[in-house]
Amino acid sequence: MSYDATITKISADGSKLLYSTYYGGEKNDMITGITLNNGGFILQLKTDSDDLYVSENAYQKHENKQNNSYIAIFSDPSFMTTTPVIGNTGKEVLLNATLKESMGNRFLTNKTVKFYIGDKYIGSAKTDSNGVASLYYEVAEKGGEYVYKAVFEGDLGHEAIESINKLTIPQSELYVSLLSNKSNTKVGDYIKITYTITNYGPDTAENVIYTYKIPDGLKYVDSKVDVGKVTYDSLTRTITWIIGSVNIDDKFKLDLSMKATASDRYRLTPNLTTDTYDESASNLPNRYLTVKNQTNTNQIDSNIDKYSYYSSNSYMGGFQNSGSGSGYGNAMKVAGNPIALLILCLFTVFVGQIKRR
Repeated sequence: MSYDATITKISADGSKLLYSTYYGGEKNDMITGITLNNGGFILQLKTDSDDLYVSENAYQKHENKQNNSYIAIFSDPSFMTTTPVIGNTGKEVLLNATLKESMGNRFLTNKTVKFYIGDKYIGSAKTDSNGVASLYYEVAEKGGEYVYKAVFEGDLGHEAIESINKLTIPQSELYVSLLSNKSNTKVGDYIKITYTITNYGPDTAENVIYTYKIPDGLKYVDSKVDVGKVTYDSLTRTITWIIGSVNIDDKFKLDLSMKATASDRYRLTPNLTTDTYDESASNLPNRYLTVKNQTNTNQIDSNIDKYSYYSSNSYMGGFQNSGSGSGYGNAMKVAGNPIALLILCLFTVFVGQIKRR
């Protein structure tokens, strides 16, 4: 008859059997001492067995034949899992790590788990009754993919462990193009500026909002969009266009109609925001509209219209108007002396008759 050592683990309050096994070889094995160790426990026993199992990395692979004593170090591997996380720059994300032990595969509660992004420590959390450590983190990284890591450093009875996963931060590239329906804008002109919003990706731009404050010297007339909702606040002179999501290669348009009321150089570039990380949206190139004063040509134009009947094809007293460039002056000379011309003709005829006598 032979007997083996028995290793049993129960809950802290003694109410549950968590783990139990035999440990020994062909012959007699008897435990003489046990103590907790970082990552497991140390077992001291006497044995007569030559085939007692030891792991490949054991410090002592055979018992001491002099006193049949044996020391065994048992490790209790820990298990930890994490999940991929997606979050936007400047917004909070929830990082979770679930921690279990191997013996009984139960959750480890009230254990400290540290979190890292790359090598940067960002905080720690305690595991709850389900072995879950949760950390809220405000994303400070730019768009792209990052490695985040959860680390349990181990304690008496439990080995250290870490779990690695991905933190993905979406990134978009918004661009605004402007097109005016009028060139050489002057005071009093009505103009329409068409704004086109495009996203070059690689990810969808979320919660995109366009705002533009109309400067003094330009008067708001109307605005129309092909997607979303646009409003105008007359007190702040601000247009707000709530676009929403803009997928890759989307092209959304806003037509803004205004009247130029003063000459100046006006900035037309709007403010564009999105929840998605986007360097281009916050660095839009400046676009301007130049408004000039009207030239003082109204009186000249009205005079030309008044005397337009003196054209290059009209005749007066046998003289043809020489054209639009000088016709106005010539026409006035001819039209202003008809009696003098008639007297001159009669005088020439009379003189000619005297000479022939």
